[in-house]
Amino acid sequence: MFVVPPPINVTFSYVSMHTLQNAGGLVNANPPIPHADRLYVIYNTSTIRPVYVGSAANGQARFNPRQIASREMGLSQNDLNPIWIFIVQVFLNGVGKHPGNDGIVVGGGHAVDVEHLLIRTYIGHYNWNVRNINKTGMFNNFYNTVLNWTLVNNAGIPGWVGAVNLNLGPGNTI
Repeated sequence: MFVVPPPINVTFSYVSMHTLQNAGGLVNANPPIPHADRLYVIYNTSTIRPVYVGSAANGQARFNPRQIASREMGLSQNDLNPIWIFIVQVFLNGVGKHPGNDGIVVGGGHAVDVEHLLIRTYIGHYNWNVRNINKTGMFNNFYNTVLNWTLVNNAGIPGWVGAVNLNLGPGNTI
């Protein structure tokens, strides 16, 4: 008897939203970027490729040098105003997971490159241009089951209405 494996469920929970502020020549995120290992999305409305997706084992450590570089480049508050940073917590089959610097979460016998999946979701579902140069190729569901994923706006990101639910059958790509 053939048993269909249960689906793999991934939730991208956007948990915080941050702006960049130049105060007296020092650039800082407001509120501060959390220490936690998460995915992050940099959204910059002043460019034709507005989205960058990354993962960090330590969000604060990843963004501190970027904030220093922004100050050293002389970015004004007007330069920083169109930039938002979203921190994304990932759940795999309902269990909170922490992607490291490789963007992969592991659980329940599966390893899912959630960074790649989110990049391809932005490209393939939203038709957004991304700044990433890696992981922009097709995401292939090589699992022997359906891959479901949901994007949830728990951060109160303006203009985002409701959760987005997507799925990909075995052998299919986004």
